[in-house]
Amino acid sequence: MRHAVLGCMLSVLLQGIARAQQVEFPLDYYSFEEIAQRMSVDGRRVDCARSLRQKLALVRLKPRSWQQTREILEAGLDIRLRLTSKVENRWILERNPEVARQEKRWREQLAAYLERKRVRDLQLMRKVMDKRVSDEEAFDIVLEAAKEDSPDGMVSPEFERELRLMIELVRTAPIEPALRSWRAFERYERQQNEFLKNIYNALAPNETLRWYMQFEAQYPLSSFGFPQEVLDWAHRAASDKESVFYSLFSSLAELKEGDPQILQHFALKLLGLFAYQYGEWWAQDALKRQLQPPMSVLEAIEQGAVLREYI
Repeated sequence: MRHAVLGCMLSVLLQGIARAQQVEFPLDYYSFEEIAQRMSVDGRRVDCARSLRQKLALVRLKPRSWQQTREILEAGLDIRLRLTSKVENRWILERNPEVARQEKRWREQLAAYLERKRVRDLQLMRKVMDKRVSDEEAFDIVLEAAKEDSPDGMVSPEFERELRLMIELVRTAPIEPALRSWRAFERYERQQNEFLKNIYNALAPNETLRWYMQFEAQYPLSSFGFPQEVLDWAHRAASDKESVFYSLFSSLAELKEGDPQILQHFALKLLGLFAYQYGEWWAQDALKRQLQPPMSVLEAIEQGAVLREYI
């Protein structure tokens, strides 16, 4: 009799397990609210935490028991399903608190690094451009920053040589007039991109010089509105084979084979990159000081704040 009762109870239990609704996720993108809804089976009600309601996940799971599905989702999506009411069988789908804490630490570390780097880079460029600072002092400042950014804290002798030449080039280049003529650089880049797009398919490999010659013939540098000081610097840099420009880019075939008129384009593009980089740092600093109320880097990361540039 006892064995018969136990057998009956076991049979009922197995039938209950067989009747338990399995959970399946066909391959698709699911909002976390949809994941919570799919996990609301067998009398359970799973709510989605507010912090996850605007997020999506790519999921594919074959039919499994609720517990198996729960374990896979928790491990794969860094979430947890926590029982909030045993009486009502209510659960909440929320971020794994340990993962959330770790991500918060990472955001704080990233924000601190970006803030330090923003301030450092702006001060560094100002030091480089300050003629009261000696060439050697400017080089030492930039070299220390480069080592700080290097994974092993070291830089190669070749990098040091190029860095010294780059600093010398920046300190002799007309950065201030280039900054004031940013519209000319915009027109220049836009026209070059449009010109290249139109003839790109007709170009063979290694035809950079021919491309610049065609561009120069159709759009002389004087047509973009560059200050004469900027054009004169580009002409000197491209004409003097003893210049820093030549020393820095002596490995380029274009410098060995090109004529000075075409090489002015290379010098101008380089000057435009310097001016753009400094202008970007300056604009970030100016915008940050004018934001009311002030916003930290961490707030921008966490809130997704965006500063848009209007030209």
